[in-house]
Amino acid sequence: MKRQLLTFIAIAMFFQVTAQEAFFDFQYSNSSLTSFQKSIGFDLGYSKYTKSGNKIGLRLGFAFNPFDYDYIKILTSDPSSYYITEVHSNSQCLNIQGIYYFRLFEKERINIYLGPLISLNYYFIIGSGHIIPNGSYSKLDYVVNEKFLNRPRLGLIFESQVKNILFKKLDLIYSISPTIGSYEKFAAMGSNDPWFYLSVDFKVGVSYTF
Repeated sequence: MKRQLLTFIAIAMFFQVTAQEAFFDFQYSNSSLTSFQKSIGFDLGYSKYTKSGNKIGLRLGFAFNPFDYDYIKILTSDPSSYYITEVHSNSQCLNIQGIYYFRLFEKERINIYLGPLISLNYYFIIGSGHIIPNGSYSKLDYVVNEKFLNRPRLGLIFESQVKNILFKKLDLIYSISPTIGSYEKFAAMGSNDPWFYLSVDFKVGVSYTF
């Protein structure tokens, strides 16, 4: 997957371009992945414009989950038994994205883009908490520190760009990105983590064209 992402970016950069931009944005994410149900973070990125007005982008992101959460796991050997896990999270995620933006709409002050994205994610699940067994008033303390590397995501990005917000070439950008990702390895036994998960990223930031 890593080789495919790098190949995508390398081929895209051969397109003839008319301009380029650098951007920075903040993000908030909602995910079906238990350890990243909610997360916040930021991205740094670089894009090139083609003659047709489309864009080719490379985005580096960092997200973390400082929000506490809990979940219930039912034991397959005994469906009537379960345990509750309370987690104090400090989990983090690094990612690299390759994006191709098709320009859907252009006016003097506003551009709208839609395009596919491919991403590689590096999850660092860090936290501490308590496990509460079924029918017990006692709590078992635990600490987690796990890595899930080279996990792919595929999705779409819908981006709006408001041009020249404070001065020429400085633009406001905001986007929504629904994605589907791979997390746990196939056929992993006894894991609470899904093979696939859904996520929606909301981002707002600024870009500068040069």
